[in-house]
Parts: sequence; C-alpha cells; structure tokens
Amino acid sequence: MKFLLLPILSLYSFSIHAQNVGIGTTTPPYKLTVNTNGIGISQQSTSGLHEIGFFTNESGAYIQTHSPSPMKFAVGNGNAVMTLTTTGRLGIGVSLPTAKLEVNGDAKVNSMSVVDDLTVTGNITISGEGMVRSATSAHLK
Repeated sequence: MKFLLLPILSLYSFSIHAQNVGIGTTTPPYKLTVNTNGIGISQQSTSGLHEIGFFTNESGAYIQTHSPSPMKFAVGNGNAVMTLTTTGRLGIGVSLPTAKLEVNGDAKVNSMSVVDDLTVTGNITISGEGMVRSATSAHLK
C-alpha cells in the first residue's frame, strides 16, 4: 500500500507544483497569489514572537512589524545593514540610531536645505562652487 501511495502522491504534488496557487482567489495570476487586505508572517524564537505584516488601505501600502522590535534590513550574510526603530529612527550602518537619520560611513547628498540649525562635528568639505552664508554671523575657519 505504501509503495502504491507514494507514486500517486508524487504525481499529485507535481501537478500542483506546475500550477499557480491562490488563497482568496480562484484565478491566481502568479505562482503564489494571496488576495486579502493583510498578510502576516510570524516566527517564534527563543527571544519571543517576531511578526511582520504586509497590508494596504486607502492611504497606501505598508510593511509593518507587529511586535515592539525594530525592523532590520539585511543582505548577503544576514548581518543588518539598516535599522528602523519603533520610534522612527533610521540607522544605516548603525544598529541603534540616536537621531532621525544616522549614517555610519560616507553619505552623498546632491542637494540639501537646512531649515534650522546645522551642527558639524569633525570636518566639513565643500567642493565645486560651494558657498556658505549666514543671515546672522558665521564663524568659519
């Protein structure tokens, strides 16, 4: 009985594998189509339950963590290269950013407008036709 059941299951699995699979739809256009207003993925680890969700509504599309943990982005070997904290701080090359945007390493900005104050610790290099102005007094060395 086992020997007869295995070839039948293999053929059945093959035919399912060759088809598009749909959840919430009878005509899936892709290999896996989920037609719903939200999708959640959860993983239980020794540090607790971690969840991520994908959903849309009138105001847009969202990727969201459903746990009080930062969202980490990793490539290659799995080490996080970018972190978005639960308070909205984004760190690139920084695991615990202390400002709205914190970059560890070089950053290139083609155009920048500073509305209030700009504090520079370390060196600042201005190339090309760079101009530094101040409406009040500026101390440049």
